[in-house]
Amino acid sequence: MTTTKDSSLTPLDVLLLTLFGCFSAVRFHPIALLQHLFLSLFRLFAPVVFLFYRSVVFVTPLYASWLVRYVLGRTTSTPSRVVIVGGGFAGSCVASVLSLQSDISLTYVDEGARFQYTPSILKGAVGESNERVVADHRSYLGDSVRIVRGRMSRLDAEKKRLTISLNASASKNREASGGGPRGAGGVEHAFEEEGGYTVDYDFLVLSTGSSYHVPKRLGSSVFHCDSMDGLQASPEALRASSRILIIGGGITGVELAAEIITRFPSKEVTLVHGGDRLLPAHSDNPRVQQYVQSFLEQRGVKLLLNNRVVSRGARGEYILRDGELCIYADCAYFCANSQPNLNFAHPFLSSQSPTSLPSPSPSPSLPRSLSPEGLLVEADMRVRGFEDIFAGGDVVSLKG
Repeated sequence: MTTTKDSSLTPLDVLLLTLFGCFSAVRFHPIALLQHLFLSLFRLFAPVVFLFYRSVVFVTPLYASWLVRYVLGRTTSTPSRVVIVGGGFAGSCVASVLSLQSDISLTYVDEGARFQYTPSILKGAVGESNERVVADHRSYLGDSVRIVRGRMSRLDAEKKRLTISLNASASKNREASGGGPRGAGGVEHAFEEEGGYTVDYDFLVLSTGSSYHVPKRLGSSVFHCDSMDGLQASPEALRASSRILIIGGGITGVELAAEIITRFPSKEVTLVHGGDRLLPAHSDNPRVQQYVQSFLEQRGVKLLLNNRVVSRGARGEYILRDGELCIYADCAYFCANSQPNLNFAHPFLSSQSPTSLPSPSPSPSLPRSLSPEGLLVEADMRVRGFEDIFAGGDVVSLKG
């Protein structure tokens, strides 16, 4: 009786045949030897490569999901309370991503009801259509996110609580609706207190942005270029003016000057800047600075560098720092002195400027995370000294 053996090859058989084939192929040609060796190794290691691919494709997403939940502390059944303050680019981006998470209780705090695409605001200032530069917060966040119209006036990082001063329109809406079952302002974890409403959080995202701080001596004689609200009357005033003054030669001032002189080439445009070059943020690229300066000068924009507007005279003229030159303008725009919005940061900031911050203390505290340029953050965008507070956008210092 003949016994039939299993014809399948073991890895040892494959290895022996490979060696035998290599010695046999030497008699023919070196290329044949390399081809034979490659095919043999492929047959030997193909199952290992396939298993590794399967583990990467199917196991890695599960591990990443677990890692995110571990970092954010969402392994419990209770939804994490995340509060985002600020409706600019950073805040809206984070909110739109987190709004898809079912295990997060998300509260979105912003002074306005709409997202503003700030790079296109200046087109609206010169009279171009700006319908696409705004979007209602509810349109991209959905109904599951609690939107509170107000401004954060105080932050208590130890108690993980912030105080919100509601806008007048938000307060009227709440009074009309009776407050609702969720609590103050329609937020479940909000409590009414004197001076505003307090909101508790597990994680906080600060994206309050920056704004131009117009000196009181200029008052309401200039348009504010950091929001659409500050430029609503600009198109009509611009059309009725022949002499235009722009204060500040940063990105906003340069872009505004280019928009005006391109749309109204017959108008007299003067730009005053405190530095010796435009676009100080691009000091590492002098070719860009030179191109922008040449672009404006060739189109008739008058540049007054190394100077500042310090006050306004009795006849409406704008007085420069040297005191020897005055500028008469029918319409003026303020695009200088941009500062991060940090009034919420600590109670002492209401009476002291960020430049007089105390020295760092050994214990974690919010003043330790502040600088005149904004909040100091780590590589993962956590505010320095805190595990539960993140920051992004213009409120963050780039020099930390």
